[in-house]
Formats: sequence, C-alpha cells, structure tokens
Amino acid sequence: MKTIVVFSGAGLSKESGIPTFRDSKDGLWHNHKVEEVADHNAWPRNMAIMLEFYEHRWNNTQSVEPNAAHRAIASLQDKYNVINITQNVDSLLERAGCEQVWHLHGSLGHRKCEWHKDISNLDGDRQYQCDYKAKHTTPVKVGDKCPKCGSQLRPDVVWFGEAVDIKDSYVESLAKATDVFIVVGTSAQVH
Repeated sequence: MKTIVVFSGAGLSKESGIPTFRDSKDGLWHNHKVEEVADHNAWPRNMAIMLEFYEHRWNNTQSVEPNAAHRAIASLQDKYNVINITQNVDSLLERAGCEQVWHLHGSLGHRKCEWHKDISNLDGDRQYQCDYKAKHTTPVKVGDKCPKCGSQLRPDVVWFGEAVDIKDSYVESLAKATDVFIVVGTSAQVH
C-alpha cells in the first residue's frame, strides 16, 4: 500500500470557520499581539490573558465542523496509508475520520504542565522537567494544577520560542517511505 503524507496548515481549517493567523482582516494576529498571547516568555506575566485567548480558540474549534477538504483527506485512507502532519491545533482532521494525525504545534484538546519543558541532553534525547500531558474536554483555567507536580497547567500548544516535538530520525524514515507528499493550507515558511 502506498504512503501519502499530508502536511497541512491553518488554510485547511479556514473554510470550517477557524481563523488563520495572518489574514489581514480576521487573522488572529490582526486582533492580538503574538508576543502577548503566543510567546513562552509572556506566560509568567500574561497567564490569564493567554488562557483566555486559548479558551476562545477552544470554544471556536468546538463549534465548527470538518469541511470538504478534511473529509477528502480522510477518504484517501480507503486506498492508501495516510499520515497527516499538521500545524493546526484543532481536531478537525480526527473528527473527519483521519486515523494518523501528528500535531506538530500541539493540540487544544490536550493540556500539559507548565514545566513540560524540553531539556534535551547532549545525546539528543528529550527529557522533561515534568512530563504530564493529558486529553481534556474543557479549556485550561487559572488554578488548574498538574496532578504530578502541582504546577499550573497550560494548553498543549507550541508557543513562539519553543521547539516543536519532532525527531529527525522519524522525519528521515518517513521521507524514505513516502510515495506522495501533499502540502495544503500552509506556506511552510514559519517554524
């Protein structure tokens, strides 16, 4: 069975009603300063503002449905091994029926400890100060504590200044096994 990798970004979910980041009129960065709501350095001073921003995003993602593009990607699974690598933090690919989805920038459907910080060692092995991460069905609020260490929880999204969870060896082996690579809804210019 041939393998198709679909690499997607914000443009894939726009038709469903999820705003993109850079659209001039309704983009998320048109109404918010990125350094106030999506930068790891802002967390200590803007925790409540950041959690409110992600609560609005959570609510938006829960009120929309997958569009024709999400469903078309899911239908490819009938004939191919389809691996989705998405920059999107929504769950629309999964809700459309996609089985293999890798959220490069995290997922609003998960929460993690604020101390879930990458402290990679010299061998390249990832270690975390606190590795708590779990699915959830409500937005994270101020006062939601990590059950492992008692620290504040946060949305499981990658903020500016943080590394995406990607292993070079995985990407290399995936590239060798891929028959078709599709890019949709992203300029692939931001990392």
